[in-house]
Amino acid sequence: MKSVRNTLAIILLVLLVLGGCRNNNSNIETRSQTVSGAWSGSFLDPNLELTIDLKVSESNSQIGSVRLKESGILIQNDPLSDLNIQHNDITFTIPDKSTTFQGHFEKELSELVGIFRFPDGTEHPYTGLISLDPDHRDPSSKIILSQTHIQEDITYLDSLLRKHHPALFQYQTEKEYLSSLERLTQAPDTDTDVELFYRLLAPVVAGIGCSHTIIEPPGVNYDQSDYMSEPILACEAGHLYLNSQYLSNSTSDIPAQVTMINGYSSKELINILYEGIPADASNAGYKYWFINNHMDQLLMSLADVNSPYQIESIIDGKKRIDTLSVLTISPQNNKTVDPSKGNQLPYQLEVDEKLKFARLTIRGFAAPDPLRYINDLHEFFQILKDRKIEKMVVDVRGNPGGHPLFAAELLKFLIPDSFNYFDSTLENMELQPLTVPHIPSDVVFKGKVAVLIDPGCTSTTAQFISILKANRETTLIGQPTGAGYQCNDYAFRSVLPNSKLVVHIPRQQFRTVVPDTSKTTIIEPDMIVKPALFTNSDSPDLMLQAAYGFLSGDGL
Repeated sequence: MKSVRNTLAIILLVLLVLGGCRNNNSNIETRSQTVSGAWSGSFLDPNLELTIDLKVSESNSQIGSVRLKESGILIQNDPLSDLNIQHNDITFTIPDKSTTFQGHFEKELSELVGIFRFPDGTEHPYTGLISLDPDHRDPSSKIILSQTHIQEDITYLDSLLRKHHPALFQYQTEKEYLSSLERLTQAPDTDTDVELFYRLLAPVVAGIGCSHTIIEPPGVNYDQSDYMSEPILACEAGHLYLNSQYLSNSTSDIPAQVTMINGYSSKELINILYEGIPADASNAGYKYWFINNHMDQLLMSLADVNSPYQIESIIDGKKRIDTLSVLTISPQNNKTVDPSKGNQLPYQLEVDEKLKFARLTIRGFAAPDPLRYINDLHEFFQILKDRKIEKMVVDVRGNPGGHPLFAAELLKFLIPDSFNYFDSTLENMELQPLTVPHIPSDVVFKGKVAVLIDPGCTSTTAQFISILKANRETTLIGQPTGAGYQCNDYAFRSVLPNSKLVVHIPRQQFRTVVPDTSKTTIIEPDMIVKPALFTNSDSPDLMLQAAYGFLSGDGL
């Protein structure tokens, strides 16, 4: 059985070997041919996803990089050197660490299979499946699907789900599931492109009610770093609203109610987006949260609505038409993680000496250096103990989850008594250490704790909240979470044979050890705080203000 430290050591080993290169002027060598594409697959640990990204530069040279994600969060992004592709064979080097790769392409470039050789001489196999990324696709090679192709892909997906999914019929009946598949096969007997097939298939996958059962949209990347995007167009209570400050010749502070976008009614668009988003137990709060953080990508992938957007709206009782190029602004002042660099820490530790408050912000339960993560936490909580800080805000808003080992480490500093993380029915041997009692840290925080939550709290983050709430006095402030005490994961990726769409299918269900009263699909806050529909970097943080007020003694 692997210990928690051993599992963290695996993650650390991969990072030390694959990480560290920051030379963007790599010596790239192109021979014989060039290839464009991105191949992704698990590497050493199921929660580590390694992507080999190959592109052709403007000078027609082959360039590439290796990206590493821990439970969906980018933690490394390194360029390649000595890149050589001949026929279906490929070799390259990751500089500075003397790590090499030798492999070959299979199945018409849809798979990349090979061996990484570490500096210590050990060899580690890798298999990556291609993703349909617009930066790599050749418009002239557009995939067209016949009804036979579609039926084959549906049959293949159905067989994978039935064989591997741990709770396929937890939130829908088998009859409902079969009915949704049947509707796909009853589409008009005409050829279909991949984008349309995705739009037809997405609601079927979303109907399973599992945020970890995913079909990747062709050519769209939902960046998990957009946890605090600034929406220009937002959905609330079944309506779409436009931030009036982005409208020309408008002096109103009231959001404009949108009636049409590119010829589609608001009601029609909301329904299309809502039905196509996978969420645990089909959580409505999470679906709307996801819509507001990824409006542009969702409109393009699910509704085939693209920029520029012609928007009809009503403001101050008057109709108007505006044209906008984007509907969501990504965060510009995120101090905790910069996905473009791939090496920033997804946590931030702050102490306000004047107010005697501490604030711990966790945007993802992953870190480039696991041992540093543990040491940073110990150092931070040691400071709180030494300075007699007795009030703390833990901010996990928008945290999509990550590896439960990182969450368990943090809980050791917050829960004063021993606790169990997962129940004993867990079959995953690598996570077995999480089924035994965890001993609190020697600097465990025993003061007053408020936790900021919202619908973006899913997967490991929701489980973290459930354990914390069940094992110590904790006040939850904000909006209901996007998941509860259980979720599915230990997922694998597969490619549908004809459309080449990539699917993620979980193989195991994880449940935290909490009282029966806490075994819910969402976690409700003790203090509800509704954020403003539209905010920017200068807007007051209403949830944080409420937390400070509560910790100061203002009560619920």
